[in-house]
This record gives sequence, C-alpha cells and structure tokens, in this order.
Amino acid sequence: MARRSDDSNRASVPLESTVKRKCDKMIAMRNGYVIQVNADERGRKGAPDRVYCYRGRFIAVEYKRSEKEKPTPLQLEHRRQIFNAGGCWMLVWDHKQLESLLDNFDRIEGIGKE
Repeated sequence: MARRSDDSNRASVPLESTVKRKCDKMIAMRNGYVIQVNADERGRKGAPDRVYCYRGRFIAVEYKRSEKEKPTPLQLEHRRQIFNAGGCWMLVWDHKQLESLLDNFDRIEGIGKE
C-alpha cells in the first residue's frame, strides 16, 4: 500500500498536546499564569486553547499540529476581539514560538539571559 506523501513528516511533528504541555511548563517556570480554556455550550467555541498572563500581558494561544493547519472563522473572530481589547493572540505549533515571544517581553522589561 502506498504511503501518502505527508505521512513521513507526520511522525516528526509533535502532538498538539505535547506542545501545550511544554508551553504551560515554560510559562509556569517563568512565574506566569496559565488558564486552560474549554469550549462549551455557553458560547466559548472558537476561544483560544490557552490564556496566559506573563509580565502583565494577556496572551491568548491557539495550538495547531503544524503550520499547515489554519484557524477557523470563529477562532479568527476571537483573535479580532482580543486584538481590539489590546491583548496578544498567536497561533502556535512549536513551543519555540511562544518562547521567542516571552524572550521579547523579557527584553522589553530589561530582563535578559545573561
């Protein structure tokens, strides 16, 4: 049976849950705050997977398995609302993306890796 061309890459792509755990741990290690958002029947569909507070900044994160996956229209609507409220929203498929954002916030605060 022939393999689909993207199957060989699939094994090297971390699971979304693995990336979430790494990011949650990274935020906690940096004294940030983590909220896991669960969609429910009261209208939270499309809400980001996680909300973090880091150095006084609101960071909403939508996790995807890879950069090929796109946010849904409802997720984009939440992104619009978060941006309009002055928050940060990002699409993440690799924990290094969030790490880079946190490092930038540290530089703004004058707290860097020596």
